[in-house]
Amino acid sequence: MSESSFESVRNLTSQLSPMAFSTWADSSHSTLHSATSSFENSCNDTEGRPRKRARSQTPVKEQEDLNRSEGFPVFQHDPDYYFEDGSTVIRVEDVLFKVHRTILSKDSSAFETMFKLPCAEDTQAEGGENNPVVLQGDTPEEFRSLLWALYAMPHEIVQAGASNNHGDWPEFGRFCNLTLMVHKYCFKSLETWALGTILRWLAPSSRHHPPRIHTFTAMSLTCTCAGSNFLEQLRQVLELAVLCDDQTLHHAVVQRLQDELRSADADLPWFIALGERFELYPLLGPAYYALMIQGREKWISLTSEGRLTRGQLAKLHNGYYALVHAWERYRTVPPMIQQCAHFGHCCKQRWHGYWKELSRDDIIMSKFPADVLGRLDTMLSRVYAYTGIMDMHQECRSRALGAVRSLIKETKEGLASHFVDLP
Repeated sequence: MSESSFESVRNLTSQLSPMAFSTWADSSHSTLHSATSSFENSCNDTEGRPRKRARSQTPVKEQEDLNRSEGFPVFQHDPDYYFEDGSTVIRVEDVLFKVHRTILSKDSSAFETMFKLPCAEDTQAEGGENNPVVLQGDTPEEFRSLLWALYAMPHEIVQAGASNNHGDWPEFGRFCNLTLMVHKYCFKSLETWALGTILRWLAPSSRHHPPRIHTFTAMSLTCTCAGSNFLEQLRQVLELAVLCDDQTLHHAVVQRLQDELRSADADLPWFIALGERFELYPLLGPAYYALMIQGREKWISLTSEGRLTRGQLAKLHNGYYALVHAWERYRTVPPMIQQCAHFGHCCKQRWHGYWKELSRDDIIMSKFPADVLGRLDTMLSRVYAYTGIMDMHQECRSRALGAVRSLIKETKEGLASHFVDLP
């Protein structure tokens, strides 16, 4: 207190009577006591509530702690794609991304249209810290894959490209996520590039073909099917090809699946389920056929294990009986050849007789009753070695062999039509 203030108080108190001074002092003491009691009560009332946070915490941290204590969701900043100079904030699940609108608007994407949409006058514009743009149906990892492709340096993109070895591509998951996102948000150029990269991973030069066979009876091949991880990757690629309507990629992955199906230890129920899901008849028919010739005990065992459904078991039975009847037709009616035009030769009649004779061969009859492809393949080999066919004219012999090959091809292509539900 300054000297002038102190002097004013002393003059005031000197002018008061003893009784007035006592009354003034009691009033001041009462006021001070009331203020002290109010402060103590205020402190006691806060014991049941969270104490205020230390001022040393940042405002963002304080808000996160407050949200957590009051049961509100806490959003985390992405460690790689939350740029302080970003122009828009995007929330994917519980992760916040702060990126640049100009980057997301590239390639005439859906984000360009989104950012141009006007907002209502009484609402806060989306993209700010307190009102981020919310992406539904995406995961943070999928959105990171998109941002990686938009922000990555050229050498990073080159290093992430597909490997020549289809079984070793660490960036496979990233490119699958990227393809999903660029298709969803209409990055057309990026979609073409991502699909092309995946296609190079499945290029013919990088495949390891198992031996090709005419029939599916040779299930004791030494080659083995790829691991379940690679098959799962093929399934993902197939889904992307269907989603993006990429016929080139679709053809490549189906061909690769057919190669795997020819392996000795192929997971046939897996191939059947995949073929039925995507209606892949070139895959579905051979898978059913390969399982059918393993016998009914195998079908029942897989059904009891839950690997086959009752409906699939019924299709196996229907296919079995249909192919048994098909063989009876093939055996009695040989593949047709044109009437022989060479003088002195009755090639067509001789061909009918040779075919019926060969179809009763013990080797052919010992095969599985519904193994039509195995029997036809053996018939073709027997025709080549059959000396009686030499009585036919050379041109007719060529036609006969060609007719058998055509029948085998036609039967393979129509396998799926036999494994159907009964009408």
